[in-house]
Amino acid sequence: MKKHLNHRTKKRIIAALMALTMGIGIAPDAYASAVSNAQNKKNQAQSDLDSVNNSISNIEQQKSSLQTEIDSLDAELVGIITNMNILEGELDDKEKQLEQVNKDLKKAEKKEKTQYENMKKRIRYLYENGDTNYLDIILGASDFADFLNRVEYSQQVYDYDRNLLASYQETVQQVADLKQQVEGEKAELEEMQASYQEQKTEYEGMLATKKQSMSDFDSKLSEAKQLASQYQSVIEEQNQIIAEEQRKQEEARKAEEQRKQEEAKKQQAAASNNQNTSNGQNTADSGKTGSGSSSGGGKNPAPTTGVSGSSVVSYACQFIGNPYVSGGTSLTNGCDCSGFVMSVYANFGISLPHSSYALQGCGQEVSYENAQPGDLICYAGHVAIYMGNGQIVNASSSAPYPIGGIKTNTATYRSILTVRRVI
Repeated sequence: MKKHLNHRTKKRIIAALMALTMGIGIAPDAYASAVSNAQNKKNQAQSDLDSVNNSISNIEQQKSSLQTEIDSLDAELVGIITNMNILEGELDDKEKQLEQVNKDLKKAEKKEKTQYENMKKRIRYLYENGDTNYLDIILGASDFADFLNRVEYSQQVYDYDRNLLASYQETVQQVADLKQQVEGEKAELEEMQASYQEQKTEYEGMLATKKQSMSDFDSKLSEAKQLASQYQSVIEEQNQIIAEEQRKQEEARKAEEQRKQEEAKKQQAAASNNQNTSNGQNTADSGKTGSGSSSGGGKNPAPTTGVSGSSVVSYACQFIGNPYVSGGTSLTNGCDCSGFVMSVYANFGISLPHSSYALQGCGQEVSYENAQPGDLICYAGHVAIYMGNGQIVNASSSAPYPIGGIKTNTATYRSILTVRRVI
């Protein structure tokens, strides 16, 4: 009977152990499933967050690049507006100067006409009464010496009239030449003013487009940061779930161990010859590695070779009389002011920009008092080559030569902004 009871007891112990083993297996699996599900959600959210952060980085880089472009356009627009203001003042001065020249020309022409009419009257009178006058001279002379004096006086009257008329004619020509020069300078200023107005409109349009793009970037950046914040919240939420499940799993493990110990004591009390030993755990670790590289390079501009300023001037003067063409670079078929300078210096292997604004920063600045042949004389919206002796050669307005085209002019006919030495 004792053996039979012992056998039945053993069967109960085995059944209890099997149930215990199944209970231990089910709980970790449930916890592992919850942790795995949370870890998968966390990994997905982290992947999405990394993608959004990359997008944010790209948007910020594009925004920074766009801001640089906007700053550059702003600076150029300020330069254009500044030059327009200078041109407006110079144009007012030229209009006043032209008004005065027209008055002087009318006055000189009137004096010339008056002198010419007076001279004609005297000549007509002498011709109509010539014999009587000469007879009066002869008969009225007290002696031969007096006669010679009277003849010499008549000749002096003729010479005086002729010289006075020639002087008036010379004055009229000088004023007419000055009028032509001022008209040419005014035409040049008006053409530059129109060109600057076009550039101003163009730059304002580009700035408006860029600033709209900047607004779009701000909107995209805000959306991306909001999305990143949402993914970050998901990651934090899943971390909490994982931590909570791990805590529960740890508590269950401890409770199971305690129950297991108590059950083992009961089993030992019921059957002292039964022993159970089973428990194991393996762990593994993982990590990530990454690498990156960067490279950079620079290039210094090649220095220009020495060139004689007189040879530059001599070469440039070969093209005097050729036409002005806006945006042109041909010394024979047409060029604008900066195209003229660029093409002349290109003949000597010196590369210069096709922009009067950019040429203001080329080479080394010198004072006008120290200007030498070949230096660049820079004005608001215009550039010329200094010839020496206060003269320049430049491509002026599109008016026909000598008012426009490639021609010479006085260096100080406008306000000089800077003198640049590039050779």
